[in-house]
Amino acid sequence: MPDLVLGTVQFGLDYGVTNDRGCVPVEEVESILSFAHQRGVTRLDTAQNYGDAERVIGEVTRGSVCFQVSSKLPGCGPLPLSDHSMEEWDLSLQRSLDRMRLQSVDCLMVHSAEDLLRPDRDILLQWLHRVKDQGLIHRIGASLYYGAHVERLPLSDLDLVQLPISAYDRRFVEDGTLRFLKGMNLNIQARSLFLQGLILAAPGEWPDWVSAGDLDRHREFWLALQDTGWTPLEYAYQYTRQLQEVDSVVVGVTRLAELESIVRVHDSEPPLGDSLCPPSFSDHLLDPRTWVAK
Repeated sequence: MPDLVLGTVQFGLDYGVTNDRGCVPVEEVESILSFAHQRGVTRLDTAQNYGDAERVIGEVTRGSVCFQVSSKLPGCGPLPLSDHSMEEWDLSLQRSLDRMRLQSVDCLMVHSAEDLLRPDRDILLQWLHRVKDQGLIHRIGASLYYGAHVERLPLSDLDLVQLPISAYDRRFVEDGTLRFLKGMNLNIQARSLFLQGLILAAPGEWPDWVSAGDLDRHREFWLALQDTGWTPLEYAYQYTRQLQEVDSVVVGVTRLAELESIVRVHDSEPPLGDSLCPPSFSDHLLDPRTWVAK
C-alpha cells in the first residue's frame, strides 16, 4: 500500500486554483502536522521555492525527528553550470536545512527534470552525489512533467521520481512510462491526485478559462460517480493509490478537515472495481503550468 506524504506548498504560498484561503495559518499548520503524526503520516514534501514553507516547517516541528522531509532544488537557469554553481547549491541546501532545523533531508529532487537533460548535467549530478555521500541528503530525485524525455534522463543516478498521476491525468500510465520507470527499480511518487482540487470541485465551481469540452466531461463524470456511491475524493485518491507501481502519494491541504477526510479514505482501502472509466481531458487542463493565474 503506498505511503501518504503530506505536501506543504500551501504552507508557504497562496497555491491552488481552488484554494480559497491563501497560505495556511501557522496555527493550523501546527494542528495539521500534529494530526498527521498521530495518524502515522510521517513524510513531508516541500521545495526551496515554496515561499515560506521550509521556514514554517522548521518553526512548527523544531527539527523533530517525527518527520522525514523531502525538498526540491530550484531550476538551474540559462547560464552554463560551473564550480560556482556547486557553491551556490551548497549555500542553498544549507539554507534549507537551517530553515527546517534539520541535519539532512530524506530526498532532494531536481525540481525541473529538464536540468538533467542539459549538456552540462554532469556538474549537477556530481554535486548531488557529493552531498549524498556527505549524508546531507539520503536520496536523489527528480520531478517530472508529462512530455519529458524520460528515456534520456540519467535514471541510474536517481533513487526516486515524482510525477503527476490522477484519475483525470492517466498519460504516464497509458503510455507505459510508469511501468518503465518501475522496471528501473526507481521509487515512484505520485502527485497532483486531485489536480489542484479541480477533480473534487463541482462543475459550477470550475474556473471560466476551462474549455466547454473539458467542463462537459467533468460534469458527466460527476453524474456517473453519483450512481456508484463514490465521492470524488474517494475515487480520485483510490484510483492513484491502487496502481501497483506507485510507492507513495503526495497530497496538499489548506485546512485540517481536508487532511482528516483524506486519512479516512487512506485507511478505508475500498476496492474501486472496473465499473467506471474516467474520461480523457485536454493536455491544457492537465498541465497547471499553462493555466491562467487566478
